[in-house]
Amino acid sequence: MNRRVEIIEGLRAFLTGLGSRSRSELDFIAAYEGWPDLAAREFERRVMAMLAGLSAEDLAAILREDVNLRELAEHVLAEIDGAQRHGQA
Repeated sequence: MNRRVEIIEGLRAFLTGLGSRSRSELDFIAAYEGWPDLAAREFERRVMAMLAGLSAEDLAAILREDVNLRELAEHVLAEIDGAQRHGQA
């Protein structure tokens, strides 16, 4: 099963459970058209919550673009993947 199908099936299960408990909430979800905007705001909120664990100095370095957090994360992922392939993790 591809990831898109997994996501759709998970959302379908969520909506089915919600609809069985509260038809009015499911009706609202079906009628509301602003879901992409709300999802973008929630995504940003979650990313901001991850940043809350960083020090002010770390945040300032990211802000000044002294550190590219995305690139650093990619390097760390590659290191972890390499260690796992070599039985080191």
